[in-house]
Amino acid sequence: MALVDPDYSTGFRAGGSWALDQCTSIVGTYTWFESDTSHAVSVDAPLVLRSLVTHPGTLNAAADYLAASANLSVDFQFADLDYRAIWWLGECSVVNWSVGARYAQLTQEFDSQFTYTGTVDSVATAVDFEGGGIRLGLDGERHHGSHGFLLYGKGAVSLIAGEFSASYFQGSDQDPEVVNTVWTAGRLVPIVDLELGAGWQSPCGRFRVTAGYLVSMWFNTLTTDSWIRSVGQNSFVGQADAISYDTLTFDGFTARAEYRF
Repeated sequence: MALVDPDYSTGFRAGGSWALDQCTSIVGTYTWFESDTSHAVSVDAPLVLRSLVTHPGTLNAAADYLAASANLSVDFQFADLDYRAIWWLGECSVVNWSVGARYAQLTQEFDSQFTYTGTVDSVATAVDFEGGGIRLGLDGERHHGSHGFLLYGKGAVSLIAGEFSASYFQGSDQDPEVVNTVWTAGRLVPIVDLELGAGWQSPCGRFRVTAGYLVSMWFNTLTTDSWIRSVGQNSFVGQADAISYDTLTFDGFTARAEYRF
């Protein structure tokens, strides 16, 4: 069996904040992430390969292949604008609350090719989401004396109203268009972001570096595999077994450098 499963990829986040007074500020950030993975496999007869992404109702659904390749890319971006204020302040600790808005965009693209004695079959899909909504968050940190070391935690929930659009195409060198279908629907997508970590800041507090672990979960999301399953089962909106939605999770290590003035 061969899979295309996104592995480690890097992204970035840039932003800034403007203090309105000693307790409140406006914070704007932009986040970008892009991943791309591919896999190829081949066998020698009498061993054969079978496709799990070909529509089961087509003539070549049970075809035997000697080589296959596939590519999957998953990209997203956020633009956030928040009003942030102190909720609780202690001698060495602080907890802030925030409320604001988020724009979110998610793109998933998949393409594959299957080859047998000169015959090439292909399957390609695309799933896109774009929307905006409200964002609520809490963040806090605790400093350890005058040494500059700190611990921090962040959590936010975004409710994004937007539209999914998806396409599925299957063809071959013998028949250029076997299956060609598109689908769109509006959805409310909750996104939960959690982050825990540690850091250090200069004695005057102007410069700080932090590092931690981040988890971002997209709920009620149409993923590439759920879209392929739905097309293969002819399951669409309005049917008892309509299109299913999954949870898409991104997680990894994050590092941040800040200069405050």
